[in-house]
Amino acid sequence: MLRIYLRFSAYFRPHRRMLGLGMVLLLLAALVEPLIPALMKQLLDHGVVQSGQSAWPWWVVPLAVIALFSARALFSFSSNLALSSVAGKVVATLRRDMFARMVVADSRWLAKESTSSLINTLGTEASVAADSFRIVFQGAGRDLLTVLALLGYLFWMNWGLTLITLTLLPMIALVIRVVGQRLQRVVQQQQQAVDEVNYVIEENVLANRMVKLHLAQHQQVSRFRNATEYLRGRQMRALAAAGAMTPITQITASFAVAVILSIALSQAQGGELTVGGFAAYITAMLMLINPAKSLSDAYANLQRGRVALERIFRMIDCPEEENLGSYAPNRAVGAVQFKEVSKTYPEAGAPALNRVSLSVAAHSVVALVGASGSGKTTLVQTLPRFLLADSGEISIDQVQLQDWELGALRRQIAMVSQDITLFNDSLLANVCLGETVDETRAVQALEDAYLLDHVLSLPQGIHTVIGHDGRQLSGGQRQRLALARALYKDAPILILDEATSALDSESEQKVQLALERLMQGRTTIIVAHRLSTIRKADRIYVMDRGEIVEQGNYAELIAKDGSFARLIRQQT
Repeated sequence: MLRIYLRFSAYFRPHRRMLGLGMVLLLLAALVEPLIPALMKQLLDHGVVQSGQSAWPWWVVPLAVIALFSARALFSFSSNLALSSVAGKVVATLRRDMFARMVVADSRWLAKESTSSLINTLGTEASVAADSFRIVFQGAGRDLLTVLALLGYLFWMNWGLTLITLTLLPMIALVIRVVGQRLQRVVQQQQQAVDEVNYVIEENVLANRMVKLHLAQHQQVSRFRNATEYLRGRQMRALAAAGAMTPITQITASFAVAVILSIALSQAQGGELTVGGFAAYITAMLMLINPAKSLSDAYANLQRGRVALERIFRMIDCPEEENLGSYAPNRAVGAVQFKEVSKTYPEAGAPALNRVSLSVAAHSVVALVGASGSGKTTLVQTLPRFLLADSGEISIDQVQLQDWELGALRRQIAMVSQDITLFNDSLLANVCLGETVDETRAVQALEDAYLLDHVLSLPQGIHTVIGHDGRQLSGGQRQRLALARALYKDAPILILDEATSALDSESEQKVQLALERLMQGRTTIIVAHRLSTIRKADRIYVMDRGEIVEQGNYAELIAKDGSFARLIRQQT
């Protein structure tokens, strides 16, 4: 816990002035606490004389009480405001650091993490960590200072009695440690249960139509109920473990109070304590119980914060994409070569790519065809290094991919895949994604993608927000918007992974004309299931089970009457 919170403390250094102000205000609030029993002592010993007349004016005592309680409230409120401001800034920084690392994280690490877990860590866990900060500095800090101030007062009044009280503190610390270890385990289980609930929600949002089509609502409701029941059980265990600290602390404290009361009464009867001294000592003792109890509660919350911080720092420390190269030309020529490239997915029985070799001349058009699962998409995903090959060499302009600077490499490649990703932003922002915004160029790209007529019919035109994942657009419009994005990027290498799969016949013909213009002067790799779209490819590679089984142009492959010809016959 100490190691985790020491690292966490680094996030507060930029805000040390505000943090220092909050701590000073906490200290002032704590120093007010002993003044309350001290006032009680003065009131009982000197405020009333034997004749029953007050030695002070009647208004002094109520004014002093109001002043003390007002000062304590003012200092507590001000410290709360200062520390909450720091906590909010720290949470924002944590979230920025996590998100910044996530977007550059290694694909293999991301593949092991569920979306719901990442969302939970980015959203919920940062708030839990902030709560732990608030408890440490605002709650536990105030309580600790209050305990120290009251103990100092007690030592000043009667050090012997106070030493007896302190002998019970190691017992309380031992109990807190034992219960805290169990609490940590239960909190970890609770966070895993939260991830599972979020994962079920995520799946059912994404697959809502499929669930309805298969009438699987009851099955999914049952699955969600089981997940929430498991979460409820973990939460109850965490509450029980955390709640156990409070009664244990109170019972232990009651023994201390009983012992002190007995000794103090004996000393008062022997004349060693005045009535005011006795009342002030017991008042201060009783005032210790609440902050001591709060400190035990704080430990439970610190365990929750520790678990949250472990998940946060695990995300911040996740491996980035490997980027060791330095080759970074402004624009590549576009010659691509795959040499003996192999790739096997974890837990897969057969390789997705098995020693694949092919060359793509600059400014040529190459098509990859074959049945689903033959390795076409895996091969093109290795070019921008979304996937790393297990062996073999891949090069652009005779420079191996690992020697390219990663950003420079990806600037050379535009891709339109069968899985369209759009953002809940304007059409303009989606077209110009990652590039300098040029509205004139964007309009031209939309026109070349045969989408401009539709865009101009929208109320806000190119500035229209298209909704989550572009749901305000039809399937064909989403596909053409992705094509417009590739046109806008104007990269020398173009990858089309089923780029026309969602288009009707009329739109497909128009887009094919746009693609022909786009492919002029560019290296184009087409992944195609609809084989009629690749008649003009310079070379076609037929893949099966991760290997190239045929190659040639369209006419040559038809004449061979082999695998490609069989695929053609299956589609006619």
